[in-house]
Amino acid sequence: MPITSAPATPRAFAEHLLDRVFTVVELVAAAFLLTNRAVRYVGLLAVLLFVGTLSIFLTAPAVTFGAQGFPFLTLTGQFLLKDLGLAAGALATVAYDVQRHRALAQPAARTR
Repeated sequence: MPITSAPATPRAFAEHLLDRVFTVVELVAAAFLLTNRAVRYVGLLAVLLFVGTLSIFLTAPAVTFGAQGFPFLTLTGQFLLKDLGLAAGALATVAYDVQRHRALAQPAARTR
């Protein structure tokens, strides 16, 4: 018997496949960030992923707030809330990359 088996239902298979796709996208994004390539686009992609994750606060409040309701977070809610800080970090990375590219382009424009 294998360690992980294929999901039995089509819905479970789709969720499993979507999880794998997100994993690959996140790993490719990390590789781009580590090699300093397409930083602003990867940062914006990361923000979109985080916004998708944070949408769970609106679509499934019972998962994030539990029986106590707002403002008390469940452990899952706390885990998801960390994406707010990560999204802010991704936006800061994008802003820094834009500023860096502008600074590199200005000396070239002055020499013409």
